[in-house]
Amino acid sequence: MMIKAIDFGGKLPQRSHHNDAGADVFVNIKEPIKLLPGESIKVPLGFGIELPDGMAAFVMPRSG
Repeated sequence: MMIKAIDFGGKLPQRSHHNDAGADVFVNIKEPIKLLPGESIKVPLGFGIELPDGMAAFVMPRSG
């Protein structure tokens, strides 16, 4: 299966180890962000992806 990454000026997702199920993504910001408890915001990741029909991708919280 081919997933095409589209670079919008950020760091593309990377796997820490060759057998990891997922890849780490990185926030593409220049200034610090302050989040209050229970608050959520949108942050630019600096990339996009093209998936084949019938496939899905998810962004999950950090596991570690």
